[in-house]
Amino acid sequence: MMSPFVKPALRYDEQVALLQSRGMVIDNGAEAVTTLNRLNYYRLRAYWVPFEVGKDTHQFREGTTFDQVVDLYTFDRELRLLVLGAIERVEVSVRAIWAYNLAHEYGPFGYLQPEHFEPRKTMARCRLRS
Repeated sequence: MMSPFVKPALRYDEQVALLQSRGMVIDNGAEAVTTLNRLNYYRLRAYWVPFEVGKDTHQFREGTTFDQVVDLYTFDRELRLLVLGAIERVEVSVRAIWAYNLAHEYGPFGYLQPEHFEPRKTMARCRLRS
């Protein structure tokens, strides 16, 4: 049987106060409230874990700021978008090459013929055409 969950839900200003009580420096409480409202306490939590010195107490290293946490979140978000953009370009290119070769090898409806997708047929049969 699961034990009851006893942590109360905290308002944004209470979340800010909790972070401050654990040693996080928050210069602009109103801005922190807006950020927590927009991003969510638990989404940001993953980004302040590296700044914690006590796993059980969740105390922060001296000098840890809310801005550092948000900057880390922003860096991760921007990096993720760059990587996904690059992956998307590779995916589209591979799909274009695959469709081109499939159509030239088996005709415009070759993708509808399941025999072209048996495991014994490999991409080695397809060659790049220019």
